[in-house]
Amino acid sequence: MVTDKFKVDSEGNGWEEAMNEAEHCGDYCGIAKNDTLRLRLLTEELLGLMKSTVGKFSGNYWIEKTNDNTFKIHLNSDVFVNMEQRDELLSAAKTSSKEKKSIFSMIKGVWKDYLDAQSVIMSDPNAQMQVNIMGMDVTASGLPLYSWSLNNYIDNMPEEEKAEKDELEKFILKSIADDLLVSVRKDFAELTAVKKF
Repeated sequence: MVTDKFKVDSEGNGWEEAMNEAEHCGDYCGIAKNDTLRLRLLTEELLGLMKSTVGKFSGNYWIEKTNDNTFKIHLNSDVFVNMEQRDELLSAAKTSSKEKKSIFSMIKGVWKDYLDAQSVIMSDPNAQMQVNIMGMDVTASGLPLYSWSLNNYIDNMPEEEKAEKDELEKFILKSIADDLLVSVRKDFAELTAVKKF
């Protein structure tokens, strides 16, 4: 089951409708009232995370439910549509080596790495030819989907980074959701909170 998509933006337009849709989805799927409220909270936190991470954005929100009662709360943003926004994100993503890692800097880092790779390919005809030989049309669709998982990141952290791991475990989305997925493609960035009830 997939809900309708709702237009949302960083000014708060569509946020209340998205949170109400989360509750409606939970009620429709027959999950417990507390779990329905968790869906609403996940929606609110995901919207806040996107705004905190990229600043001004416009995008779509929807929920997907699988047969095993896993809910995927999607929020995508057309943050990469224009070069001005791209440059703003790249400058915001540049962090000093002394800066403590945060969930925001990690998400920006995923998006920055993708944009850097895309910039190299778009400016190098030889790289474009190699990508086209592999069957991907860079000019039409950008690089293929790139994805990152908070759970995989935490699971693979070295033991000496235990303090950082403990901080990430306290992150509200991490404490409520089973996982947080960060995806990027040429014209959009997406955050997905995954929760199984």
